Amino acid sequence: MSDGTNKPKTPWEFPELAAIAVLVSFVSLFASAMIRLWLSGSLYGRGVWPWVQNVGQWVTYSITALLLGGVGVCWWHCARWTSNPPLSSSRTFAITHIRRVRTLSNLLRASTVIAAIGALATLASELFTNEPYLGASFTVRAGATEILDAVSVIVFALVGFVVSGQVTAAATVHLNSVTDDSAVSREAQ
Repeated sequence: MSDGTNKPKTPWEFPELAAIAVLVSFVSLFASAMIRLWLSGSLYGRGVWPWVQNVGQWVTYSITALLLGGVGVCWWHCARWTSNPPLSSSRTFAITHIRRVRTLSNLLRASTVIAAIGALATLASELFTNEPYLGASFTVRAGATEILDAVSVIVFALVGFVVSGQVTAAATVHLNSVTDDSAVSREAQ
């Protein structure tokens, strides 16, 4: 396997593909929800509040649990390649896998932010509803189940955000140390 430069390609491993599957699932759910929201007419001419009420309805705790699972896979994969890469693999393979994990972790981190924003919109929608006959005043309307769902989404998203940040930092530190080591070894020769 070569790409014409006689450099072997680094194969994709299952944890990387699993994280990609999680991201593709999340992006497709988000995109379909936004298209559905746009086609329903909820975004036209009635101010911001109808948009806030509808924008977060697609995000559930199961979606953020899936994101958290993707972050966990990245964390495990990063730890595997940074602590002791398999003996059969070259340094280039390890660096490639760590770079992939760092990129996937950053994408998952952005996804957790989007999920948290959707959950905050849902929480605001569940706590306050705009009564048209009252003008701009808000009345409190508490749906306990919806509020607990929104809070669980926010908690899962925050945990995913923090852990993915740690994975990204660990991968970056390891890549910087590998780069520094290779520069030192080239100077020594």
